[in-house]
Amino acid sequence: MKSEVEAAGFKLESESPLLADKADTHTVSVFDLSIRGKTDQFILKFRKPK
Repeated sequence: MKSEVEAAGFKLESESPLLADKADTHTVSVFDLSIRGKTDQFILKFRKPK
């Protein structure tokens, strides 16, 4: 995600682990109903340079 947005010209200003879920093993698809609502999420703040 970061590299795609940066490739579009945006600069990463900050990120937060606030929505991270330590129990998410990253081995199951995010669309699997067994883990719905229990996956890692992320917060990124980008800025488009002038």
